[in-house]
Amino acid sequence: MGLSGLCQNFYKMKKILNLIVLISLCCSLPACSFFKKSKVVEKNDQRVLNFDGKVLDFQVLLQSKNLLIVTFKPGPGVAATDETKRLSIRMVSSISDDFKKYQRKFNILTASQAENADLVLKGYITRIENPAGLLNKLRKKKMILEVRGKILDAKSGRIVVDFVSSLSSQNKWDLSDLANQTGKAIANFIFENI
Repeated sequence: MGLSGLCQNFYKMKKILNLIVLISLCCSLPACSFFKKSKVVEKNDQRVLNFDGKVLDFQVLLQSKNLLIVTFKPGPGVAATDETKRLSIRMVSSISDDFKKYQRKFNILTASQAENADLVLKGYITRIENPAGLLNKLRKKKMILEVRGKILDAKSGRIVVDFVSSLSSQNKWDLSDLANQTGKAIANFIFENI
């Protein structure tokens, strides 16, 4: 066997090795999709949702029954206005409605039932942008609502879930729509982890 024969064998082996690596990658990618991701990026022609959440204590989340949802407060740099309060109430209402609608595992408590809470969901509105006027529309300025929140163990005060959500839209949505969709994103994240 000469040098040309060795080269041909080497190239055949290289092709076989490349094929094996390719088949291995194709088989391993679907397997990776079974693991839950904490980050969600959802885009369509109306809005862009970036949601990043992390469950820090699955056991407490799974064993708890009663959830108290506190209205979100204005964060640093966000004015405490009637609009901020309205958006917070809309978000909390959306979370609560989703739990009731799909009859999920948590009992949603009112403020008067706070002493019975196993978990407390609370957070901050960290950014509101509502560009108005024709010039902003021509520039395609986005409407943005960002929140940061957590779910706490009511007894120990430990953080069970931590999340950040940013929702933007260029189209005809208003801030109330963004608050409603943010609430749904928070509820969906909790649903996926219980």
